Amino acid sequence: DETTQIDLDYNKLSLDFLTAMGCCHTLTPIFSNGGISGNMVEKVMFQTSGWQLPTRQQPDVLIAPQATGLGNAKVLRLFEFDHNRMNSGVIVELNGKKICFFKGAYEAIEQLASSGVPSDYKKVTDQWGNDAYYILAVAGKEIPNSVNEQELSREEAEKGLSMKGLLLFRNEMRPEA
Repeated sequence: DETTQIDLDYNKLSLDFLTAMGCCHTLTPIFSNGGISGNMVEKVMFQTSGWQLPTRQQPDVLIAPQATGLGNAKVLRLFEFDHNRMNSGVIVELNGKKICFFKGAYEAIEQLASSGVPSDYKKVTDQWGNDAYYILAVAGKEIPNSVNEQELSREEAEKGLSMKGLLLFRNEMRPEA
């Protein structure tokens, strides 16, 4: 599988969006060879983010790119991909705050986001879709530290999200195809 690595300008991305790229996935490290196990789209997103997967010593800690000044994120809870909801999610602790992110089909995330959805969202997503991009959306929110994330229902976690951005993936046709 060939992927094109994109160098990110961390000053042009919101830190929330970058954190979601680094944390909202189900990838796991392969300690024996330094590889990554998981969905190819999530691999590309994660590798592009500049984040690092957990180590054996800290199996639930994701390491942010040093240039961001974010520090490390501790994964508190994962919401596996749900085919009916067309999304997956995560709750992380970062800099003393609990943050919840959901990533998924742009139509599904639009329905969950109660704020931050631009007025031209449908026009923009339709245009990217017509240009053969695979589009995912990301939304998130801070949750009170007093909330026990293990007792939080998925429905509650999905409420009150704010749109953070779109992820665009393109599968280029090879010349020989």
